[in-house]
Amino acid sequence: MTLATPPKNAVALAAVCLTSLMFGLEISSVPTVLSTLESVLHANFKEIQWIMNAYTLACTTVLMGTGALADRFGRKRVYVVSIVMFGITSLICGLAQSAPVLIVSRFFQGMGGGAMLICQVA
Repeated sequence: MTLATPPKNAVALAAVCLTSLMFGLEISSVPTVLSTLESVLHANFKEIQWIMNAYTLACTTVLMGTGALADRFGRKRVYVVSIVMFGITSLICGLAQSAPVLIVSRFFQGMGGGAMLICQVA
C-alpha cells in the first residue's frame, strides 16, 4: 500500500460518512426553507405539511423491507441502488415546479434515504 492510494476500507468509510451527512442534511434543511417553498410553489398549509412529512413517512416505512432485501441481494448492491435513488430524487426535488411534484419526489427520496440508513448500519 502506498500513500497515493487510500486503503479500500477508508474509501468505504468515507462513502458511508458522506451518505450519512446527506441523510442528516435532508432532514434538517427543509424546515428552514418552508416559507420560501410556500411562496415559490404557491403551496397551502396542507401541502407544506406533506412536504415535511412525506420524507419521514417513507423513510420509516422502508426500514424493515430494506433489511430483508439487503440480506437477499447483498448490502452493497442495495446500498448503491439506494444512493442512486436518493440522488435522482434529490435532483427532481430541486427541479420541482409544483407542490404535488415535490411531495411525491420527497416521498421517493425518503425511501432512498431510509434504505441508505439501514444499509449504513450494516
